[in-house]
Amino acid sequence: MSTTIRISFVILGIYSLYFGYMGTRRGIEIRKRAERVLKAKESTDLESQELARPEDQFSTLVVAGRFVNPFPEYREQGIFEFIIWKIVELVRWSPRGGVPRNRRRLLELLHVYQPDFRILFEVDNRHVAVDDHTLLPLIGAGLEPAAAPGAGPVDVAAAAVAASAGTVLPVPAAAADPRPGDRGRGRAAAGGDSGPGLAPAAAGKSTADSWTAVELRAGPGAGPESPVMNSFSLDSPASSVADVADPDLRPLPVGTDPDASARPVPAAPPALPAAADRITITWIGQSCTFIQCGGINFLTDPIFGNHIINAYVGPQRLVRPPCRLEDLPPVDYVLVSHDHPDHLEDATIRQIGNRAFWVVPLGLKRFLARRGIFRVAELTWWARLHLPGTAFGHWEIACTPAMHWSGRKLFDSNHTLWCSFVVLCNGRPVFYHAGDTGYTPELFKGIGQVYGPGCRVAVVPCGSYSPRWHLRPQHCDPAEAIQIMQDIGATRLVGVHWGTFVLSNEHYMEPKHLLESEAAARGLTDAVWPAEFGRTIVIPLTDENSTSPDENSADNDVGPVPRMRPLEGRDAMLWA
Repeated sequence: MSTTIRISFVILGIYSLYFGYMGTRRGIEIRKRAERVLKAKESTDLESQELARPEDQFSTLVVAGRFVNPFPEYREQGIFEFIIWKIVELVRWSPRGGVPRNRRRLLELLHVYQPDFRILFEVDNRHVAVDDHTLLPLIGAGLEPAAAPGAGPVDVAAAAVAASAGTVLPVPAAAADPRPGDRGRGRAAAGGDSGPGLAPAAAGKSTADSWTAVELRAGPGAGPESPVMNSFSLDSPASSVADVADPDLRPLPVGTDPDASARPVPAAPPALPAAADRITITWIGQSCTFIQCGGINFLTDPIFGNHIINAYVGPQRLVRPPCRLEDLPPVDYVLVSHDHPDHLEDATIRQIGNRAFWVVPLGLKRFLARRGIFRVAELTWWARLHLPGTAFGHWEIACTPAMHWSGRKLFDSNHTLWCSFVVLCNGRPVFYHAGDTGYTPELFKGIGQVYGPGCRVAVVPCGSYSPRWHLRPQHCDPAEAIQIMQDIGATRLVGVHWGTFVLSNEHYMEPKHLLESEAAARGLTDAVWPAEFGRTIVIPLTDENSTSPDENSADNDVGPVPRMRPLEGRDAMLWA
């Protein structure tokens, strides 16, 4: 037997022992936690019952210097399974994912919409920029906000006065309502960037000239003369919207037809909530979503490139991104769920830099520091980050567990943590970003237990799930994505992480179709939406009978969701 073969056997033996040790230790820790929780639930002692909290059962777990999943549904996957899966992929005969070779056919099925920049650049209620030292993470749930060293509690009004120099100025009307050819210029047209965010587009140059060559589907009636949102008029000059008692029954002007006054006309275009009282969601691709809440701009799992790794190695996007990063309003917070290249792209990292504040799981602060980024909050599971004063409520970012893994190279698996995020206003959940996760019922029910029901929207992955024998522990399928929405008590689901790259065996359109059919089977058609590239969705931050998402509000139950409606003459949709 040659020396090379002997060394190979030794390496395989050592790896097998290590892999077995990791799996055994993980199983022991999971059983210990389960027994402790069961004993705490059976105990009559209130202090002992505290150990049954989800925060204790599903806290961060480290074995032999690596993070591991504390969920019984997770199955450890080693290099042997990875090799077997790759061999199966190499010998397959049919094209992976069923992607058509005809580019036009592909674009017909995967529509790419232009983000509604008129809505996205309404920044009159933008939050106040303050120093980074006010962004202090609190380890554990339910703790009081931390103040800056030597300072009192953060007050909205006081912060606004103290940091008035950092306030982001509103965009003038001409820039907030750009016409085709000027869309996306927004802040550049207003005279530059005055707050934390991204560099504006080049002055005097339309971003429409720089968009990638994809077919953008225009809405019905869109064009230079498209009606302005919220506009409504009656044929009679003496009539007005305010004169009509029933907003859904608009009388026609009386003409020669004696029955004309009895006929209703279509209701006025749906009114948009104020900028501080709405959530906008614009899907860029994979789990990268631009989300606005109460005047704050979030970007999740940033990736704007056409390849995961590079043009020679990485899988290519099926369709190009709907816009460039600089076309969007300035990003305030970047939420990173884990370090996989399809969720954290090097080129986008450098483009954002320190213009935004990064919120990442444990271990990624060093990764970003090597790229010159220091505006970073590194959180463990169940920790909360209290944001500085805003124009609408008290906001927090909570780092929550997920069932996944991390790693960007062959030998750095699970050196950093992975997570999901819940963004809260006044103690109540507003939106949930799942990142990447498999399904484990106790975890997601626990998240709903800790933060309460009524989350306005859950952004959950619904693709990259086949073959199930290999991917079940790390990626949920469409049915499980809907179950996650129900477990955490969210009212709406946006299905992402599909149709962007081909990373698994299911047909590239299957996640969308299965998500729709599963929602119909559960009677949730109006509450579930497979995301579409670039299309802007608007959701009210509060209900009509509520002035703010207050934790003391009686509106804590998950009720029926209104059907999504198009805004007249444009691609944006109102989910209210």
